[in-house]
Amino acid sequence: AGPSSLGPLARDDVVQVQPQLRGRPVCGLTPADFPYTYEVLSAKQNFDHVFTVVVEDDEGLTDISDPAEMTVLVPETGAQKCIYPDELNPDVLAVSSWISGVVYADDAIVAVGTRDVGDGPRLTVWKFDRDGCGVLPGWPIPVGSWTKRADVKTSMSGGTAVAVDEEGNIVVGGFSLVNLEPRRYIAMLSSTGSRVWEEIGQVGEEIAGVAVAPKPKAAVFAVGWRRSGLDPKPTDAMIWHHMPDDGTPSPPDILAAPFTPDEPNPDEKNEYSEWARAVVIEPSTGYAFVVGEREYRDNNFQLPTRTFAVRYNALTGVVGDPWTSPGSSFFHDSADAVVVCGHQFLAAGWRRDDAPNALPAPLIQWFTADGSPAGLRSLPLTPVHLRGIACDREGKLVGAGTRDGVLKDVQVFAVIDDALVWYDQGSAGDDEAVAVSCDRRGFCAWGGYRTKDGKRYAVVRAHHP
Repeated sequence: AGPSSLGPLARDDVVQVQPQLRGRPVCGLTPADFPYTYEVLSAKQNFDHVFTVVVEDDEGLTDISDPAEMTVLVPETGAQKCIYPDELNPDVLAVSSWISGVVYADDAIVAVGTRDVGDGPRLTVWKFDRDGCGVLPGWPIPVGSWTKRADVKTSMSGGTAVAVDEEGNIVVGGFSLVNLEPRRYIAMLSSTGSRVWEEIGQVGEEIAGVAVAPKPKAAVFAVGWRRSGLDPKPTDAMIWHHMPDDGTPSPPDILAAPFTPDEPNPDEKNEYSEWARAVVIEPSTGYAFVVGEREYRDNNFQLPTRTFAVRYNALTGVVGDPWTSPGSSFFHDSADAVVVCGHQFLAAGWRRDDAPNALPAPLIQWFTADGSPAGLRSLPLTPVHLRGIACDREGKLVGAGTRDGVLKDVQVFAVIDDALVWYDQGSAGDDEAVAVSCDRRGFCAWGGYRTKDGKRYAVVRAHHP
């Protein structure tokens, strides 16, 4: 997949140029628009391309060129482009490692996760070659190489989320352990891995997603949850945001029941949990669009899990009322990931029926540009949780998840019309896919781990569109 350049030869008096493919117009151009780039997006374009060009001069006379042929033969959708590790790129120093977040950026595949080289697990950032998946020189970089905080440098830690801004800076979210309890940690690194800034939160706070709004409305967002008390549950969903230049934090926003005044059970004792799971930036407004899950006590005094979504302005806070799934399609539903696809948002997670021994299945939910729900679709895969979702250049949905069982199995696939096209269904051992991202060209990469000799090892695999 990639671009081809077309450049017709014509007289100086030509004013209109119309490239044609197999006799059908492709577009209308002028001589100034050449050379014209024709993009091959995927294997659906595997056929002999016969181009002609119709030109028109300033007197309205037309002529047509001789045919020019180009054969397109690209790998099938989902075919492996590259994988880490392979025989040439083993991570021989790691005792264990795994990846939690991936961004397929313009210069590299950027990943965050956790790596142990013998002194305990540490938050780690990788950069991989975007075409070969090999680790770039100087990477991976553990938190101890950039942090100025002695407690973070010496403590066990882990990475949970990653984003890349328009200048190539890397925002990482994760945690540092304090007496085995998580403490929120966020940092911005330069494209070469040096610290721009870092911030540490409170014990009991955790980050699940990060995003960066572009200039001029630049802001760094992190979403997750905090414990409401000393126990792991209940929790309140949280939205934190920082100034991008120096990390200066603003007061966080807490999302706890009731989200709206008309909820049947307002949770006055704060007994129910909410978790913000993922965040993206609305292209038109610079707002953050946040999805997650909450325990929602309904009129029947049952406590199902329900998806919620909320828009957030860094200057004014929550925009409008948060939306909570009505549960009209499934008793339990949840969103763990979100992506911008065209003029919509897509959220990925799971759903489950209210029946004994009911198993979870993947769930994709659509939202309009203003955050309104626009539909949902459950996929016939059980017991599978979707952990990541992406949208490639053709608009295909690419999901990354895990089939739960005695051994976990990677589940990575594209949704094309009503069919699933499999990219990866796991290996012989325990493995998971927890994040996926597509680049501008349409290639998609997922991250997670595979198991060898009972130990987890980070994996990144890229696929053709």
